[in-house]
Amino acid sequence: MDIEIVDAKVKTLDEQPAFAYMKHRVDELNDEINEKIEDIISSTHLKDDIEQLKLEMVKAGKSPDPDSKKKIESLQQKIKQRLAEALSISELKEKHDQLKEDISEVMQATEMSGNSNNDIPSMIGHVA
Repeated sequence: MDIEIVDAKVKTLDEQPAFAYMKHRVDELNDEINEKIEDIISSTHLKDDIEQLKLEMVKAGKSPDPDSKKKIESLQQKIKQRLAEALSISELKEKHDQLKEDISEVMQATEMSGNSNNDIPSMIGHVA
């Protein structure tokens, strides 16, 4: 009985065009979200609130009195609310939803075709 050794050419996910393309799209959306967060933090009102929070925390020390605790909690809540409002921008939500849909379509297409070397934009029916 002759045995032949065959080199297996297994690609990592990053080497597979379908997954590399989707990773690129995810990275782009993450960059856009991070830019938006930086823009929000740079806005005057939020920046002032953050500075005020820092001052209150320094002033309160390790064991803040009830009044200081209340101010700190109020500022923290205000900052969180402003960030949440800014990140709830419908454009970013739509892009996120579309990306989830596209990933699902690519996953289904690669499973059905048995490989991931297909034309990715045609798998999802459009070019993003």
